Amino acid sequence: MIGLDTNVLVRYLTQDDPEQSMQANQIIDEQLTPRNPGFIGFQPLWPGFGDLLSS
Repeated sequence: MIGLDTNVLVRYLTQDDPEQSMQANQIIDEQLTPRNPGFIGFQPLWPGFGDLLSS
């Protein structure tokens, strides 16, 4: 399982930085498979959410 952080997801979706987007495309399009899926942690998607839950 490959962990995907926010930066990889943003680069893949926005294609705003040619070098980083190329690397994100390679990871998502070529390395992820049903047998080797990607994992997106909840915390990176909304960093402040963990703070709200612990209050």
